[in-house]
Amino acid sequence: MRSDDREHIDWYDYGFIREDSLGRVYYRISEANSEGLIYSNSTQKGDTLIVARRENDIYLSFYEFTVDSIDTILISGKSRKRNLLNGGVEQWIEGIGSLSGPIYSWPGTVGGDGYFLLCFKQNDSLIYMKPSYSDCYDILNSENSINQHKAIQIYPNPVVDCNFNIEFQHLGDYKLSIYNAVSKLIKKYEVTNVQKLEIRDKIQKGLYFIHIYDYSLNREFKEKIIIL
Repeated sequence: MRSDDREHIDWYDYGFIREDSLGRVYYRISEANSEGLIYSNSTQKGDTLIVARRENDIYLSFYEFTVDSIDTILISGKSRKRNLLNGGVEQWIEGIGSLSGPIYSWPGTVGGDGYFLLCFKQNDSLIYMKPSYSDCYDILNSENSINQHKAIQIYPNPVVDCNFNIEFQHLGDYKLSIYNAVSKLIKKYEVTNVQKLEIRDKIQKGLYFIHIYDYSLNREFKEKIIIL
């Protein structure tokens, strides 16, 4: 079931999920659709998986993912297995699933178009909360409903050799924070009286989230970027 309102009053059908004895989780949109793998806890390094992602709310698309490495991460005081797929662009956490959300795995879409997991609860107990967030919802303030994609431009995306540009809609003062896929702060910048910023710092390959705070608008913008 899915609810789009903060109070969880209205719910509607959103598909079917099952888990097998090996810890592999499958999803189908309706009884008539075929199912696809969305998470596996039985992977080994080097495995190649065909992973399903829900597209446009009407069908499943399938992408090939390779398990590059497996490590552990501490979440809520418990060490959990973590699968890093396709250079860390996609990450699966044991017992939680994709950090892009349960049915929106990250296929490397150009332009920062995608989802990310804000929180995960089990039996109403909070297991995971994305760092820098205090709520399971990302709600825009209506008085600041400026089109993000017009306010900032990040290019090229994906990025090669860690060289990319951030162009703002107007001259101003900005604070920039770059987080990796598990929300660890990687880089932080404070710039004044600029309209364009060139990033030339060495950053490892993977998926990153860029938070940009515009002091003049009192508004934070968020984008995704892939470094190849």
